[in-house]
Order: sequence, then structure tokens, then C-alpha cells
Amino acid sequence: MSATQRRFQSSVVERLLAEPYRFEFFQAVRVLDIWLKTQGIEGDQAVADYVRFENSISLSFPPSEIESLRVETGGEDLPALATADLGTAPASAGPKRIYMTPAFMGFLGPNGTLPRHYSERVSSHQLYRRDAGPRAFLDTYSNRAVALFYGAWKKYRLELEYESKGKNGFLPLLMSLSGLGHPTLRDRLSSDDVGILDESLAYFAGALWHRPASSVHLQAILREYFQVNIEIEQFVGKFYPLPLEHQTILGCANAELGSSALVGQRVWQRDLRIALKIGPLRRKDFERFLPRETAARALEQMLKVFVGLTLEFEVQLILHADDVRGFELSEHRTTGRLGWDTFLSTKKQVQNRSDIRYTINPL
Repeated sequence: MSATQRRFQSSVVERLLAEPYRFEFFQAVRVLDIWLKTQGIEGDQAVADYVRFENSISLSFPPSEIESLRVETGGEDLPALATADLGTAPASAGPKRIYMTPAFMGFLGPNGTLPRHYSERVSSHQLYRRDAGPRAFLDTYSNRAVALFYGAWKKYRLELEYESKGKNGFLPLLMSLSGLGHPTLRDRLSSDDVGILDESLAYFAGALWHRPASSVHLQAILREYFQVNIEIEQFVGKFYPLPLEHQTILGCANAELGSSALVGQRVWQRDLRIALKIGPLRRKDFERFLPRETAARALEQMLKVFVGLTLEFEVQLILHADDVRGFELSEHRTTGRLGWDTFLSTKKQVQNRSDIRYTINPL
């Protein structure tokens, strides 16, 4: 059981203020950025407007990336309030400034860009004359450089942009790269229960960009998306019936030898059909790929997107031998579909069943 006096949540900001040396620079600024938003400070410039990065005047070896951190609220600094509940104390006064001293970059300090004697003179001036003017003057220049350094780091972390803005700015770019970036083409395959999301298409944007799609790419894409073994066979032949107006009828039409004459009512073609062998599948996956089921409809949509409407697809489902069960009339038996998932067998199968086939015609 939870204690009655248990705090609602432990504050990471309190730990940051109490022990800033335990945090890395980027993580510390990110925590402050999130905390500022909880105080009602919105916008991309929250860090630039409220966080001030100071130069270090220490000449000792820096043990961590952050030398010190303090928060000013209404004239008082918050390290003294670090043990209080920061969820309520800053909210009443509002954070005026957050001062951070990074130890890894700047003009002064052991890692500063200026010669060492500058750090010695500024440190001595501040110590003996009680004047932080020279340091503050240099801070006006280094502050923006450090803020831009953090901004550049954050810009190319896509998950941070999604976290702060609540929208995915990278997805439209990937969809545009794949040729589906126009607003009228977005979310067209996720409208029904098939559920091919734009995120899935964006994941394969590189393959969508290549036209025509090769069988190697298509096989890898389908395997990755459906997480089952799929093999593709190209140039599968089939007899196609000829329309009556194209058939040879003696004394009528199409009877010129070497030009239009054809013997028979059908022709054999190998350039219009692709075979997909899916499996071996367990019973659950096998039922998903049966006609009009979710995986079968998703497969049809994926083939339309990556191949187009010019080819036919012959789908061959391979059921694992352990899941081949003979059909029996019993109240415990679920409804079977003749020709698809019902089998007449009286003993355990030792071979996979591969006699389930159907055709996907995109047109």
C-alpha cells in the first residue's frame, strides 16, 4: 500500500538543483526546458529567454559538464529552496532567470577559448574587487553560443521535437520523399480496419522512391511489414482468354498468317503475374491471410502502393504441418470454410499444406 503522506511525484528538478554535477549538459537543459513549460512558459525560445549560461572562472579540473546551477525567482535564488516542492514554490513567483555554468565550453575556465591569463584576471577581479562586470561582459557573447549549441542538438533529435511540439515534423518530409506527401494522399490506407499507417509507408520511403520496385525490395518490405516468411517468384505463366473480336475466324477476321492469325481461344503469358509464397504459417497467421481477412487486404493495399495496378498476384499460403487438423462435426469445432481451412485427414500431418491459393487482381 502507498503511504498516506507519499508525495505525488518525485521532482527531477530538485535533484538537478541540488546536485547539478550528476547531470549531463543536454539532459539538464532539457529538464529545465520541460519544467519551464510546466510553469506556463511556452514557445521554442523558453531556454534562450530564461536560461543564462555563464563562463566558468575556475581553473581546476572540471569533474562534470555542469559546474553550478541556480534559479532566481522574485529576487531569491532557488538552490536554497531545492528541498521544497518546486511544483508550487516557483509557480507563485515565476522563474525570472536560471543561471547555469557549463564547464566544457565558453571563453573562460580550463576549457575556455581565451588564454589562461584571462581567466586568472577575471577571477581575481571578481574575488578582490567584488565586481562581476568583466565576466558578465563575456557572458553576453558566450550565452548565445551555448544556447545555439543546445538548440542545434535538439533540432536533430526528432523525438524531442515531437515531445515539445506534439506533432511529427519529420513524417511529412518522408512522405514527400516517397511521393505521398500531398495532403489529399495522406492517411488514405489507414481509413478502414486494414490499418496501413502513414508511419509504415514513411518507413519504406526509400523503397517507394525507386521505380519500378525490384522483387528483392518488395520481398524484403513484405517480410518486414508482416513479420512472416514471404518468397516472390517472377514471370509466372498463365493462360489468358482472348476476346472474341481478337480470335481467328476463317472467312471473317484475324486470319492473316504471320500477322493476326491465332490458333485457339487463349494465349500463354509470363509478364503479367507474380507468385507470392507465404509461410509456413501458424494457424493464427494463416487465418489472417485468408481472403477478405485483415492481412490479406493489407497485402493487397501494399502491393498496389509498391507495384501498381499492372500486375496480378497469385498468393500461395503454406500452413504448418502441426496446425493441419482434420475437419470434424462437433460442437467444439469452430466454423470452417470449405477449400480454405478445412481438411479431410485422419492422422497427424508430417508435411506442410501448400494447396491454398487465391489471386489478387488490383484492377
